[in-house]
Amino acid sequence: MKIQSIDKINQNYIKKGYCVVDLVNTKTLKALRFSLEKEISIFIKKKANLENYHKIIDDKIHEKVQWHLCNYFRKNKFCHKIALEQIDLLRQIVGTDLLVQKDPFLRIARPNKENDNIGFHRDTVYGQSPYEISILITLVDLNTKECLKYLPRSHLKSDKKFQFLESVNSSVQKGSKKHKLGFPYSPKIPKIKSEDFDSPSLKFGQAIIFSPSIVHGQKINKGKNTRFSFDFRVVNKFAPINIQTKSNRGYEVLTQSGIQIVAEKFLRINK
Repeated sequence: MKIQSIDKINQNYIKKGYCVVDLVNTKTLKALRFSLEKEISIFIKKKANLENYHKIIDDKIHEKVQWHLCNYFRKNKFCHKIALEQIDLLRQIVGTDLLVQKDPFLRIARPNKENDNIGFHRDTVYGQSPYEISILITLVDLNTKECLKYLPRSHLKSDKKFQFLESVNSSVQKGSKKHKLGFPYSPKIPKIKSEDFDSPSLKFGQAIIFSPSIVHGQKINKGKNTRFSFDFRVVNKFAPINIQTKSNRGYEVLTQSGIQIVAEKFLRINK
């Protein structure tokens, strides 16, 4: 794949609030896909593939399977390993001393299953900071009907420009498994025409980097294949925000500069 220049990535991020990038290394991404298909196969006792997940896993066991796969994904640190494989790109975009979301989200959106999605939303409304970046990485090829949608240039508009409708999601309780899978228990939904959104396609080996302030999401997967993806946040350790209170899922160290390591050791021994 042809790697985009950092200048091009930054230009798209500034102008539209998101940018599509090619991953530098897909070794662990391929291993993740293989491992998830193997785990699914254990449930159905026959060979499975991610695209046809909706044909082999029914509603009765879907949430159980997703919960198992998400915990497997988190326990084995696949997200962190994949992020480290893209570390040169991330350092050029965000900085040298990086924190990564401790519990990333594994998403499974079956065709024509509205409950599999969290709808359109803006992450800053839930407490995220524009100093953080969100990264969506797909595990399958996604066409424009299957991929998330993004409202271009909404990342630089005030909340007052949108009418957010707050509702209680009766199927999601605070602290429940579904809540821990990334579904809000009190969603704040902006009233926006669906035709205003960009609908990018995304190939395996590509990702979308986007600002938490951009309105984005998916109401329903209108494609033929299940969308398997994961998303996580990255932030510079020295961003002018309170990391602990601004991040509702917590962060841990992804990489540190030599300067930071030496400084912390020096300050610790001179307390």
